[in-house]
Amino acid sequence: MERRKPGRPSKGPRAVLAGKVPISIKDTAQRRAHELGMNINDYLAALVTRDAGASVSTDPEVGALDRTA
Repeated sequence: MERRKPGRPSKGPRAVLAGKVPISIKDTAQRRAHELGMNINDYLAALVTRDAGASVSTDPEVGALDRTA
């Protein structure tokens, strides 16, 4: 029998993307991510993905943003 790995399923290959924002934006982004039930990394990835024109149907995180707009 194959052992299952603990934790969440992989979200696929990812790359690090870093940036700096004003403190007031950081606080707002963290609050909004929490409201959507997302962590800040997933929230920022969803924003960038949506802005880049990715299909909502292929990324559930982006879909979460669209459902609450």
